[in-house]
Amino acid sequence: MSDLVTLTQAKRYLGTTASGDDALIAELITQVSAAVLNWISRDLMTAPRTETRDGNGKTKLVCHDYPVTAVSSVVVGATSIPPAPDARSPGYRFSETAIYLQGYTFERGEQNISMAYTAGLATVPADMQLAVLETIALAYKQRDHIDVSSKSLAGETISYITADLTPAARTRLAPFRRVVSLS
Repeated sequence: MSDLVTLTQAKRYLGTTASGDDALIAELITQVSAAVLNWISRDLMTAPRTETRDGNGKTKLVCHDYPVTAVSSVVVGATSIPPAPDARSPGYRFSETAIYLQGYTFERGEQNISMAYTAGLATVPADMQLAVLETIALAYKQRDHIDVSSKSLAGETISYITADLTPAARTRLAPFRRVVSLS
């Protein structure tokens, strides 16, 4: 897992140039990046993936990670499926989310399908970076009022966000959440 924003980006967002809190901000970057990746329930950045799956008897299997950018192998039982040279010939094809078989099926069985592919994004999307930066800023500023949801002083009440992610961050991250169905 890698950090989704840099220390420079976080400090710029926080409006600080001092180096006294660099270690704390760096820890927050790593913790918030991990929390965001956990919340979206998927690996984000481009990397090779290998899956062993149960066959569904169909010609399509949705990949665990996406977007799929390349497929290096598809094995059904003991049969290695070649890439399809065109839209009609037997073999496999793929989209951003799934692998499709032509002239074959993902035969029903337990753990009888093996797929090796590359999936993920080359760069962290701007919306995701902003959600990470907002969450870092929230955590950084919450240090002064941990477990305080509101405070009254001289007739004014200040309310604090107590969630781990702001509503705006959740909205920005929602398009990146894993597709639940793996059929």
